[in-house]
Amino acid sequence: MIIRVHIQDRLFENRIRYVFRFIEEHVTAASKVKFVFDGEAADQKLNYGTTPGDGLFIPAQGLIFNEALPDPACLTANKYLYRNMTLYSVSDRMAPVQKFFAEGRLFAFDLIETIFYHISRYEEYLLPEEMGHSWALADPAKRFLPRLGLLKIPVVDHLIFAFLHAIGAQPERGVTRFRLTHDIDIPYKLPNLFKVMKSAGRELLIERRGLKAVTGLLGTYRQMRRGLAKDPYDTFDWLFRSESLDKSAYFMAGGITAQDNYYRIEDAAHLIRMAKDRGYAIGLHPSYEAYRDGRLFEREKARLERVAGQPVKRSRQHYLRFQFPVTPQIIEAQGIKEDSSLGYRDRIGFRCGTGFGYRLYDFDREGAFDFVEVPLILMDISLVREAGRDKEAMREVLFDFLDRNRYLTQVTVLFHNSIFDMEYQTGDELRALYFELVKRMGEGNDESRKR
Repeated sequence: MIIRVHIQDRLFENRIRYVFRFIEEHVTAASKVKFVFDGEAADQKLNYGTTPGDGLFIPAQGLIFNEALPDPACLTANKYLYRNMTLYSVSDRMAPVQKFFAEGRLFAFDLIETIFYHISRYEEYLLPEEMGHSWALADPAKRFLPRLGLLKIPVVDHLIFAFLHAIGAQPERGVTRFRLTHDIDIPYKLPNLFKVMKSAGRELLIERRGLKAVTGLLGTYRQMRRGLAKDPYDTFDWLFRSESLDKSAYFMAGGITAQDNYYRIEDAAHLIRMAKDRGYAIGLHPSYEAYRDGRLFEREKARLERVAGQPVKRSRQHYLRFQFPVTPQIIEAQGIKEDSSLGYRDRIGFRCGTGFGYRLYDFDREGAFDFVEVPLILMDISLVREAGRDKEAMREVLFDFLDRNRYLTQVTVLFHNSIFDMEYQTGDELRALYFELVKRMGEGNDESRKR
């Protein structure tokens, strides 16, 4: 279906076209729709502006596409019903639940602005993330989706499906896809006696777990020296999966802070080989300050490439430190083709309103970046924190989330090799949960391919 879009106000034309291209390239569209402009031949006409005219009509709100920047803290989401779905706008005023999203050829709200607000991360341009040592990300008081309790819903993916359905494009109600990833922050916990004593001091003075924890560390190290035990972080033989999934392993290759340099990348060459043998793409986990230091990013990428023996095209920022506009500019400049940093540190959910990969918007150039951002949806430590470290709650939170998102999106999963010991109170349960999750991921991808 070819739709000719008539943009009545051209002031923000680049941003509007960016959204239509996003819709056109969205997995749900599956090559079923194409948007053209400027009088080209088409099957339907769509007016975007303030005057309906003939053809489809999306009313322009003029809130996000406005030279006067809105205060993100004052924005809200209004509900619109479409078939068995609830859709959400971005607005500056509350309204009652609307019983229709599309009626005839008219749409009830400005879905173009709404989509742009989420996928461009406009609020993060307006309110840059504070990169202090609190590492607090997406404070509910500041960020739209967490503040309004919508972070567990892929609001953009749902909106695109409803829009395509309403115009008769017959979109696919696809089964949710999965991607598996690992960040290798610290390959080994007890590689030598110095690290043992350092870990013991942390257990005693920082974590306050008492002498029993210290005794346990020393006992584990003695058994390791005798060949009777493995390092607590050495989970790679079962962590690295051989299943037919899209898989990435991100390795650190330097750094200049206390949060970095837990290992030399040269000493992890055997782990890189293992990951490659099992079908993983090798990515860079840029160090703590590399999110704003292009030279540091460049050095670490080159070092990893030397050890891996191949170009590195994927990345995920350490501690998910991502600041607009500098971080995406660095990623682009370093030739990365896919990044997967945009997720939450303390909860699971959709930071961008979508789980699918797409190109972020470059406000400096008023166009799309070349690299693809694949949002991170489900991280191990986020699950543990959201569940309050409770074993039963972890399972409930995880599978409730997956059950509610069985269709129309993609879920990128992150498990660290170290999580199963770091959270030793729930380590066995996490391992069992990991195996169960990977099985479900494989089954979901198989079903998605069949459809």
